[in-house]
Amino acid sequence: MALALRVNRKAISHYENNLREPSFETLIKMAELYRVSTDYLLGMETTCIINAAGLSEKEFSLLSELVADIIEKNSRLKDE
Repeated sequence: MALALRVNRKAISHYENNLREPSFETLIKMAELYRVSTDYLLGMETTCIINAAGLSEKEFSLLSELVADIIEKNSRLKDE
């Protein structure tokens, strides 16, 4: 991630531990890297749209299964 964003690993650690905020430029690079909106990264949007363009049929199927499993697990956790 650090290489892709062109920042050092310490900066990534600071972002992850809420010790430092990424610059606007870095935030945009993160959104592009993970193919999500900056609003999603900032917690302003709770819905994440996954761009599956370029995935094979098998890869898309595996991704769909993983998402369904995560949704089911989160639902069970809410009920506990």
